[in-house]
Amino acid sequence: MKTYGVALISMLSLVGCAGPELEEEADVLGQETQSLGCAVKGDGKTTLRFINKCGFAVTFAGNNISGGNLASGAEACRTIGSNTQHMISKRYWGFRQGEDPGFEHHSLAEFGFNENVFGYSSWDWFNLSHVDAHNLPLKIIPYELGSGTTCAAQTRSCPKDLLPGCPETGKLRNAAGKVIACVSRDRDNPNSTVAKYFDAGCSQSYSWSGDDAGPMAACNAEDFDIVFCPVN
Repeated sequence: MKTYGVALISMLSLVGCAGPELEEEADVLGQETQSLGCAVKGDGKTTLRFINKCGFAVTFAGNNISGGNLASGAEACRTIGSNTQHMISKRYWGFRQGEDPGFEHHSLAEFGFNENVFGYSSWDWFNLSHVDAHNLPLKIIPYELGSGTTCAAQTRSCPKDLLPGCPETGKLRNAAGKVIACVSRDRDNPNSTVAKYFDAGCSQSYSWSGDDAGPMAACNAEDFDIVFCPVN
């Protein structure tokens, strides 16, 4: 099952969220030294690379990181610990700069790092979640630790913008009347109008709190990309 948008499996326990800090982030795409851009393979650290492929500026945030603002086409890295450090129930999100829809109103990228998963020790689990809401398309790309192949076919992506077709009951508007999030107000009901809409819009994301069958992924990863507005 699933609670507050964070995936639960029997061997995992959960912790709460820490509020993000924000700082302006420069475009570092031009500073690539490896295929991972600002991340460094084999450095013994777990790095999250946030990439903005939207046609507008995005603010990113999450648990235990300093957030930032990304221009269209920009990227930023955040190192969250060593590649053996046990870190449970981390969530990351973004929103159009200046249009934060607020708590539990974001598409989420969710992780547990160096967990005991599916009988393997020190693996990472991860998933996309629309349990609470959708506000931006998201994608998670894992990068293998070492030379194995456990992360093959484990990418999770929801490239479709689900705001235009959001059911009326799910529309969250800003003061100007613009829809800035599609919110699931009955998150534990798989038959709710919004949950069904999310399920039809992306099978690789949790559409309701108990949607454990397919969206969860796991592998022996070192670094991850979290992509806003992926093309596929």
